[in-house]
Amino acid sequence: MRRRGLAVTGMCLALVAGAFAAGCSDDSGGEGEAKASPSSVATPAVPPGFTRVTAGRISLAHPPGWVKAPPPQGWSLAMELKQGDVPMIRVGVITSVPQASQADVVATASFAGIQLGSKIENREPNKAVQVPGANGAIRVNYRYEDRSTGNKAQAADLSVVYGDKKAVTVRVTGVQDARLPQVIDQILGTLMVTPG
Repeated sequence: MRRRGLAVTGMCLALVAGAFAAGCSDDSGGEGEAKASPSSVATPAVPPGFTRVTAGRISLAHPPGWVKAPPPQGWSLAMELKQGDVPMIRVGVITSVPQASQADVVATASFAGIQLGSKIENREPNKAVQVPGANGAIRVNYRYEDRSTGNKAQAADLSVVYGDKKAVTVRVTGVQDARLPQVIDQILGTLMVTPG
């Protein structure tokens, strides 16, 4: 059993390394994606009662009642909605991702990271989305079971590239609930990259 776990960990690390190497390739000339220009920087509408917060050039809004939490290593922001002392939903800005010019590379690496401690139950295909101020963005929706707690969760990662090979992933995750998809959509709908 331990050998299988090490093999899975090694495979995930190899995937992350490959994604990072692909993101570090030279974008000048040759084949590959054309360099995207940032989408217009119009501030997205914020739903009533939401509060806008920033982490570096990333700006998003969260519903009322959320509190700042200590961000895990590799994150620049974490906000949570708690029930008592238990976090029910969390949004965070993950900065420990490949600094690449292609959002799909960042999305692949970010998703590989969540697979290390989780059993993925459902993963939707990558979806290109528009984020004001970004050169590109990929959204990935998924459901998973946390292997350490057995808790079932639903999440969405929005990997964003901007500037000269700058990238982050905004992750919203929470206990599976009928209202959670709407909250995820509302939060991610407020995301923007501010001028820098």
